[in-house]
Parts: sequence; C-alpha cells; structure tokens
Amino acid sequence: MINRSKLIQVGSGTSTYWVIWINTTGLSLDDTYNVTVNASKPHYEFQEFTIKITISEKQVFMTVTTPPGTVWGENMTFVVTYTDMSGNAIPGTTITINWTTYKVTDLGGGDYQVELNTTDYGLPPKGYYELNVTADAPDYMQSSQKIKLFIRPIDSNILYDPPATTPYGNNVSFEVIYKDTYHEKNIFSMSQVSITTNITAGYWKVEYLASSKSYMITINTSNPQWTSIPGSYVILLTMNWSGEPYYQNNSIEITINIRLRSAEISYTPPDSVPWGFNLSELIILSLIHI
Repeated sequence: MINRSKLIQVGSGTSTYWVIWINTTGLSLDDTYNVTVNASKPHYEFQEFTIKITISEKQVFMTVTTPPGTVWGENMTFVVTYTDMSGNAIPGTTITINWTTYKVTDLGGGDYQVELNTTDYGLPPKGYYELNVTADAPDYMQSSQKIKLFIRPIDSNILYDPPATTPYGNNVSFEVIYKDTYHEKNIFSMSQVSITTNITAGYWKVEYLASSKSYMITINTSNPQWTSIPGSYVILLTMNWSGEPYYQNNSIEITINIRLRSAEISYTPPDSVPWGFNLSELIILSLIHI
C-alpha cells in the first residue's frame, strides 16, 4: 500500500493537517482495504488508527427519453445519455435493452440512439410494453432505467358514399373503403378482412372489388326488421382484420333511407254514352319501381 499512497502536509504550526492521498488504480472493485496510519513526534504519545476504504465503481449520470407511441411495423427511436458525473462521455460504453432486434448508434458526447423494430414478437400489439434500458462501461457503475413503449395497431378508418334513398323492395348498394390512415392506402384482403352488420342474415351481401381495393355492400330493403316504411334505418358496419400487419378494427354507422314505391293510375277517357246505357272503362293501376 505504501507505494500507492503519500502524505501531503498542509499548513504549519498549530494549523497543520495532513492529507492522505491513495491511488486506487489497480485495486479490486467492491473490495474493502484497511489503511493504517501511524503518528509520532518526540515527547508526544504514539498514535495509530485504521481507515477502511471500499473501492467502488465510478458514479455515472444516465437519462432515457421516452419515445412517442407508434403503430405496429414502424421503427421506434429514443436516446440514452450515459456520462460521468462531469458530463463527459465514457469510453467503452455498452447499451442493452430487453428487446430482440435493435440498433445502437453512438451520437457522441455520451448520447446513444437506440432504434428498435416494433414487429419483433410477431404478435398483435397490446399497447404498453415495459422496456429495461441498461448502460455499462469498464470501471463505471452500471445503470438501468425502465420506460414504457406504446405500440398500437395501424390506424384505420371506414370511408363510404352515402347511399341514395331507395324504394322499399329494391336493393341498395354502396362502396366501402377500409383505409390505412397512417400509410394512406386502402386495406384489402379476401382472407384477412371480415365484415359484419346488424342486418338480418340473407338480406345483405358483400362483394370484394380487387381492382379498386374496396368492398361493395348490397342490402335488400325488404328486410323484415324494417317495419315502418317510409323510414330511416341505421346500419352498424364493422371491419375486422386478422393477422399481420395488425390493422385497427373499426366500425361505422350508416343511415339507409327507404321510401314508398312509386305508383300511378292510368285510364282512357270514355266516349259519350247515351242515357240509359251502361259505361264500362278499364282503369289500370301501375306500380313503378323507381
């Protein structure tokens, strides 16, 4: 120990005190060492005392910025800061997280950018994930922080043109678009998209339009649920997606307006009839489906 320490006298006379300087380089971390100090002077009692010194890693400063939420399939990026207590970068720093696929980029000055892949687990996003971020470097304290990541299904919306008022008994058709609003594209699949409504089975159908990546909904207005004609009825249309890339399911209410069928009466005006003769004329009632 004597080769690793020295005494430095400060002051003089009755104001004298001594500073003990010890070089800890090469000592084992987390070990405790006993330093014995002897003090003697002619005509004074001999004094001896022991100082216990524990060698620990250097203290550090660490922060992690919580990234904003994003949709499944997009990469998520955040910054980790790991420095010594004076704010200096620490050589040999390693950043690890409890995620499978990620990339760490040294930005300099003790800042490290972490980019992770939100598709890592191939599962429907469940919302918040707890991420443990650890920074470590030789001879420095390891530091960890937990942050929460928010990963949601890909944003979606349902678009349609309001159907025209339709006479009772006729079919009403309208086109529906299931929209990926995050990437601005239509969501279309014959196997992964299922469509449901609150209409009696057998009184509606869906046609998959591959050319426009949309869906044609056709409804028979003679649905027995609709008992008051004319009238307006609200349809609950739900678009469900299954499997990757995990789009958000969505529902919308669409109003169907049903009117009475158009009708007219036609006849041929009769000729003059002498008094006392019978008059017989054909009157035709026509139902016009328009």
